[in-house]
Amino acid sequence: MIEFKAFQLHKAFTISEIMSFYYMEVASSFSFPPQRHDFWEMVYVDKGELQVETAAGMHRLPQGQIIFHEPQEYHVGKAIRNTAPNLVVLTFACDAACLSSLRGKIFQLNPGEREVLACLIREGTRVFNPPIDSPDIRYLERRDPAPFAGEQVICNYLEIFLILLLRRADPLPGEETAQSALPLLTRQDTGLDLINQVIRYLSQHTAERLSVEQLCQLFYTSRSYLMSAFKQRTQHSPMEYFNLLKIDRGKSLIRAGRQSLSQIAEQLSYRDLGSFSRQFKKITGMSPTEYRRLIKS
Repeated sequence: MIEFKAFQLHKAFTISEIMSFYYMEVASSFSFPPQRHDFWEMVYVDKGELQVETAAGMHRLPQGQIIFHEPQEYHVGKAIRNTAPNLVVLTFACDAACLSSLRGKIFQLNPGEREVLACLIREGTRVFNPPIDSPDIRYLERRDPAPFAGEQVICNYLEIFLILLLRRADPLPGEETAQSALPLLTRQDTGLDLINQVIRYLSQHTAERLSVEQLCQLFYTSRSYLMSAFKQRTQHSPMEYFNLLKIDRGKSLIRAGRQSLSQIAEQLSYRDLGSFSRQFKKITGMSPTEYRRLIKS
């Protein structure tokens, strides 16, 4: 009979408390008030730009960068260059000494780190009520019913995300070389490269009117394959996804505050303001006017 010996797994740190968790779509006039608090804070710029001031100086964070504020660190931030940024703000309690490697650090996230952060955000929208991307959120409250073990999943994703950045901040000698020598897992080709190209194209052409037929011609693929592969990748049809991108762009333009709603509708190639308003309300649950009023408040 084979004998087994239990191996005790060591945890470098544990996070069991978060104070706040927001996905914020803010106006171009947005600013954080000066603050200090006795817990960690991380701020990620998903879109736009953010200017952050700490005791160490002034920092400009473009899209894709994240900054960490240690407990009791003075910090203040504001939108810059007339942009209306989308921000992820998460605060958490942890007194583990290893987190000191994040002190004052700014990282440009790589694709793997962004994917873990995206998973963390998606779980946050499912676990809390209102979800973390709701303009109405003030304090975290449990959704009832909530997905099984949702809060544990949030802790796990957050810990994994921090571990990835801690490893980058303090890498082992030769770790990059060792990683490149690892065998790759075999995976089935699901056409992700094509779908990523289509997504990129849609993202860059929100000011136009497009159809599935045009996409098929542009990317030399059949309608049935594009519809199936796109749905598998995004959970949406190509045009549903395109409408989401258009409205997301519209929200950014509203927050920037430099154009009327009619001008925004025209810029996004809607037939008229009414068409834009109907699509906006269908996706967000509120009219463009209500959204603008909410942002200003």
